Amino acid sequence: MSLKTAIFAALSGLILTLASAAQDAEEIKNVDRAFNNMAQEKGIVAAFDHYLANDVVKLDGGRHPIIGHAAVIASMQPPEGATLVWEPQDGRIAASEDLAFTWGTYVYSVDTPEGRKDHHGKYFTIWAKENGKWRAIADGGNPSPGAYPG
Repeated sequence: MSLKTAIFAALSGLILTLASAAQDAEEIKNVDRAFNNMAQEKGIVAAFDHYLANDVVKLDGGRHPIIGHAAVIASMQPPEGATLVWEPQDGRIAASEDLAFTWGTYVYSVDTPEGRKDHHGKYFTIWAKENGKWRAIADGGNPSPGAYPG
């Protein structure tokens, strides 16, 4: 095999690997987007109830860990009219194709006596494939000083 052929083969392999990684990133980001869409359509609690694994761990800033699906759902008490909108910025699926992560930004909006207040933040979610469906096994978020500039 000539050097030119070897370089071409190596670059082709690298391009296919990068294309596969990009497809994987889009696949898990689309799962996260579907999670967000459900929160907009059916409510925050209903979306988390659907997408969280039974053994999920919730790790939010300023709070102790909350462990288990039922405990996480019981801890969620959004005020009437509250919205949580998020957008994944990136994600990856492991080579084993059974673990993944996403991270992104969110806006949690609530009505206050002074008017509607937006709280900006960032989040991460670790996903595991269970019976062919992605479920969140760890999720956390914390506040940001404002909207993400990226």
